[in-house]
Amino acid sequence: MKNILFVFLIFFQSIFVYSLDDQVVNAFLSNYFSGDNFNCSIMKFGQENIYFSHNVLDNSGDNFNKAFIFMRTEDEALFPVFYINSNIIYNRQGEIIFKGVSETQSFFGWKINIIEKNSSFSLTFLTNGGNNVTEGPIFLWDPKNRTFKRYIIDRSQW
Repeated sequence: MKNILFVFLIFFQSIFVYSLDDQVVNAFLSNYFSGDNFNCSIMKFGQENIYFSHNVLDNSGDNFNKAFIFMRTEDEALFPVFYINSNIIYNRQGEIIFKGVSETQSFFGWKINIIEKNSSFSLTFLTNGGNNVTEGPIFLWDPKNRTFKRYIIDRSQW
């Protein structure tokens, strides 16, 4: 039920493009993160500024389990790109594009590695209080479609 409500919320939000000033964006993010502490940083990919906002799980400030990745259009509208909720990553249409699962360990969160020169970022899947790490998905910026595409490494070629 919780996941259905979340997907509905994502779909509802993706229908609209919000024309917002910084104060309203901060209020939106505060509401999205349910009043929890969050960080927001800018990733520069080509001519695009991608805003990466995430909750703060620990003192490092790098680990998170909820994120909202968005752009601002020319008229300063907020344009969703990705949503991360717990171990699931959704695209702007609310479709699951990655689900991290560990059968033997409890999910803790994610850590992001931004590579601006390659217009990409990778996520690390954290379990057991952040003590165990596993390679997560890699996403490459597609400037033509103004979105990220998941990059899958063909390990059979190694």
